[in-house]
Amino acid sequence: MASHGLSWDGSVLQLLADSVFALARFTPPLAGGQTWQGWAYRLLAMMGASKLQGPGTLSLFSYPAASGISHEIDAAGILDVAVVLEAKDQAHSISKTDIDAFQGRTFDYFEGAVQRGFTEDLFRMLLTTRVIDLKVRRYAARHGIILVSPDRVPLPSLLAAMGRWDATEWFPDSYLGELTVLGERACRPLTAQRAGATSILYHYPLHLWTAGDLDDLEYLHEMASSHWLDWLDRTDPLHFEHLADRCLTSLTAWKELKDQGARG
Repeated sequence: MASHGLSWDGSVLQLLADSVFALARFTPPLAGGQTWQGWAYRLLAMMGASKLQGPGTLSLFSYPAASGISHEIDAAGILDVAVVLEAKDQAHSISKTDIDAFQGRTFDYFEGAVQRGFTEDLFRMLLTTRVIDLKVRRYAARHGIILVSPDRVPLPSLLAAMGRWDATEWFPDSYLGELTVLGERACRPLTAQRAGATSILYHYPLHLWTAGDLDDLEYLHEMASSHWLDWLDRTDPLHFEHLADRCLTSLTAWKELKDQGARG
């Protein structure tokens, strides 16, 4: 069980992370960024998310931004938790600027929603089909923005796997606790609580991170990703390849992918 009450195994965050990782690694869309954004929305819909919204929406769960500015949201929904997604075109990877823009948009919407009675914590995920630079990973972790890319098993997937009975079979027991603490911190949601009638406390604990913490997270995340993939190769061969195929057959964009391949 996560420190904020979330059970990672079977959560919408784990299911999204697994599905997007599989698609980005083995069958990224050929038609471009709009298809990738559509897939993010459709995955949420397939999982049964409520208050679902798709690409181009200019509010968050019908709440306007606190600033009054209309920002575009690629996808958002609520299942066991509330999550908002940004899906970047596969022509380029996620940059520092993308993190800043996503941080600004989502916090603006979160602040506006909380002021109007929204009580959910808000998790945030950035999805890309490209390898992510190390410095960008560290920057995203400081902001609590979850990254999903084809070069490394996402943290929600690993946090779910580390809660399984066989965790010590594939990852050293001495590192499990440390990666769990650091991984959950890197995936933390935006939260808020009222402080009296006119004040709201927004929780944004940047001070929790040191350079050493980020070094440890990078080392342990890379190690766990490699060990988990090796373990799946032994116990469930082609696990993510099969997951990518299942996702594609369920997504309405499957025809788009085949058509692009036929024209190529």
